[in-house]
Amino acid sequence: MICCKFAKINITLREMSKEKATEKLMLALLRHALFGMPVEACRLSDDEYRVLMMLARRQTVQGLVGSALMDAGFTLSHASAMDLLMETERVKRANGQVSGGLQKMAQLLQRSHLSFVIVKGQMVGALYPHPERRCPGDVDLYLPGDHYGRAKSLVEKMTGKDLDAVDEGKHVEVMIDGVDFEFHHTLAQLYRPAHQQWFNKRIDDAIAARTDEAVILGTAVPTLAPTENLLFVFMHFFFHLAFTGCGLRQFCDVAVLMHRKGNEIDRKRFEEDLRRLGLQKAFRAMAAFLVTYLGLPEADVPVTLGEADYRWTEPIRQNVMAGGNFGRSHRHVRQSGLLHSLDSAWLDLRQTLTYARLAPQEVLGRFWSLTVLRSNLFQNMFKKQPSKKYKE
Repeated sequence: MICCKFAKINITLREMSKEKATEKLMLALLRHALFGMPVEACRLSDDEYRVLMMLARRQTVQGLVGSALMDAGFTLSHASAMDLLMETERVKRANGQVSGGLQKMAQLLQRSHLSFVIVKGQMVGALYPHPERRCPGDVDLYLPGDHYGRAKSLVEKMTGKDLDAVDEGKHVEVMIDGVDFEFHHTLAQLYRPAHQQWFNKRIDDAIAARTDEAVILGTAVPTLAPTENLLFVFMHFFFHLAFTGCGLRQFCDVAVLMHRKGNEIDRKRFEEDLRRLGLQKAFRAMAAFLVTYLGLPEADVPVTLGEADYRWTEPIRQNVMAGGNFGRSHRHVRQSGLLHSLDSAWLDLRQTLTYARLAPQEVLGRFWSLTVLRSNLFQNMFKKQPSKKYKE
């Protein structure tokens, strides 16, 4: 009996050791894909390949990892090689569909003389060494002032859909020709009203002063200037990480943006922006992770990193590897309902406890507001409803 227990422990340790080795290989392949860092090629068994790609899918980086396997000359069985070709082709086709939809929408908005910028997603993807290898998501567009309402009306006429019915306060979502679009009139929701007011004005002033361009299938699409772009992409990524979790794809996006646009970022202004929002420590910790695990040159980071920042790299690694893309691997309940809400509340608490010290005002503030909201929802759920009286 005791021998059986020891055998089970040894098997578990071997499995953990294999997963750790696979994780190291995946990170090495990402460093190769993003920055051309060398990786030693070897032969992967079918089982090793399967585990590697499963881990890459959990982090939504299968296109980058798969392509790096081919570029670096790894040896695979015929079955694994065919699976790899199909996987990378799926990512490439998905990119073509999303980029094509974005190109058409940008041209429509430009013909309609609407002011807009594309943010994150395909905008950052266009900066990758091979844009077609980044796993795509939805398309996010920000429209300042009354341009948001005008764009909604334009899309309603084009699709026949009532966008007011799906307006979530800061944006509306709509699928057009198989591509998910989000039209934003507010880029980020912050807990502190002073932060929100300052950030909204900061972005609108920046757009009025100068925009940058992302080239999508040969079409120049306006985006935020590099300093504001990095600020928003980092904020969006960090708030996801702090509240639900996020995968390595978002980390790769921030790394690529810093690497490609680092020389154009106003470092003094960027540090002041972080200070105004209480996000200095959070940014330094994330940047230290990017330098340590994804190979971002420290010279590309627009702030100075210290020893205390690098102490965060291991807790972040453990959290990200366990949670995967948007923390989905942390979830135990998939279907909506009471148990799903309780599971979400537990996930919020766990992520908040992990990251609150990095940005206490925003992280703790948002967690408190969500707790109050959920408390009200639970009270309404269990409140005894008055009996209905019917007239004879």
